[in-house]
Amino acid sequence: MLIRGESQKGNRMYKEAIESYLNAMNLKPDPNIYMIIGNLYDKKLNDKEKAIYFYQKFLDNLKNARMNFTPEYIETVKQRLEFLKSKPVKEKQ
Repeated sequence: MLIRGESQKGNRMYKEAIESYLNAMNLKPDPNIYMIIGNLYDKKLNDKEKAIYFYQKFLDNLKNARMNFTPEYIETVKQRLEFLKSKPVKEKQ
């Protein structure tokens, strides 16, 4: 599922990629996947609410991460999260 998500992301099939990543989380939980999904919602789909949700899930689950993230990386994620929270969410029409 993770490889499928990467392929879909590479082909700009972002919503499908998110679905594949979520399926991968069910098989083998990894907080890094939350970060990937957060980035997709933030940078590609412009869905700030979902980006905030997944960035927060990433930070909340760091203790379960398989890889070690540098303090600088974690701080960057926290700063991005705070930036998104400080910006008003545009109403969907």
